[in-house]
Amino acid sequence: MGLDMYAFSKAKNEDDYTEFFYWRKNNALHGWMENLAISRGLVESGDDFNCKKLQLSFEDIKQLRHDVKVGLTPTNGFFFGTQEYSDFQQEQDLLFCSKAINILMDKREVYYDSWW
Repeated sequence: MGLDMYAFSKAKNEDDYTEFFYWRKNNALHGWMENLAISRGLVESGDDFNCKKLQLSFEDIKQLRHDVKVGLTPTNGFFFGTQEYSDFQQEQDLLFCSKAINILMDKREVYYDSWW
């Protein structure tokens, strides 16, 4: 049990999603996504941000890449893991950003989703 996180891509105007990235208990990244979802009105609080797909734009990924390089802040949550943002997590998040940018350049959409 814990925080499982996924990134999906899909062609515009289609319903089939393809998973292209997976994280486990990267609560700092999840907190970043949660804040974005709240700012967009997708959810009212982090408690509501479970199994909700969040579409990510070029601007989102560029901001995320910048914030990852600076260092993300861990987020508390039930079974969310340690309260550190490790070098490994940072490397994985930068790899995700690179993959997401390539997918967006191919005119596909990128989504983040999580389950705990």
